[in-house]
Amino acid sequence: MRVIFLKILLSVVLFAGDSTLTKQFEYALELYEKGNIYDSYTEFERLKFFDSNGNFVFPANYYQGFCLREAGMYELSNQKFLEAIQNAKDPALIFDSNIMIIKNLILSGDVLAVQRRIEYAKKSYTSSTQNEQLEFWRGWALMFEGKWVEASKTFTGIDEYLTSFCDSMDNESLSVTTGLILSLIPGLGQVYAGKYLEGAVSFAWNIFSGYLTINSFLNKDFAGTVLAGNFLFLRFITGNFNNTIKYIEEKNFESRKEAINQLLKNYKGQKP
Repeated sequence: MRVIFLKILLSVVLFAGDSTLTKQFEYALELYEKGNIYDSYTEFERLKFFDSNGNFVFPANYYQGFCLREAGMYELSNQKFLEAIQNAKDPALIFDSNIMIIKNLILSGDVLAVQRRIEYAKKSYTSSTQNEQLEFWRGWALMFEGKWVEASKTFTGIDEYLTSFCDSMDNESLSVTTGLILSLIPGLGQVYAGKYLEGAVSFAWNIFSGYLTINSFLNKDFAGTVLAGNFLFLRFITGNFNNTIKYIEEKNFESRKEAINQLLKNYKGQKP
């Protein structure tokens, strides 16, 4: 971001032609770098108000986007980056603003919007470096969605560490297919998902309801057989499968959340 800042500041100082507004810009930027994002946002807004020639519209909107991003207001932040793009002339700065929009979408969890934005950007940016950077952020979006195999393929040839990370997470993730196969024995799929008590209870209820069904049939209590079969045995069998899927998805979600949080703390490369 420091390189982008120097490029913006240089262009402003050379072409703005108004020392008062330049000082206002520098003051607003100083507030941002000190972490006073609310005051910085306000000063950038004040700068735009007095900038009758529009020389500072791009950098003001650009840094307001960062202020809102710091506050976790990703949708509003993207609005500012879009306004910045509309007033930018340097292709490199436009590309950087698009990357910031993609990063915000990743953090907000809107993976579908990330994919759309990347495909839109790839129509305008065709260099190998830019395409690689866009694919890099596509990989991050896939990780946030838990699509480890696709993410690994995307990172292959771009980032060896993240490729290995995705492969490791794919190996550690629980398989819904495996869970359902194990669920043929009532409760075992839930035990596979780490729900030992729930698995034991499910096994006991299925055995009990199965016993009631068979006992009613042997006693020629056909009405009782139908009731026990439909409302007890089949119900618990169905619940056994449904709960297995639910618990596996919950387990994988928690594992993914914890792993990505650790990655965001420890990974030394670019992060959303």
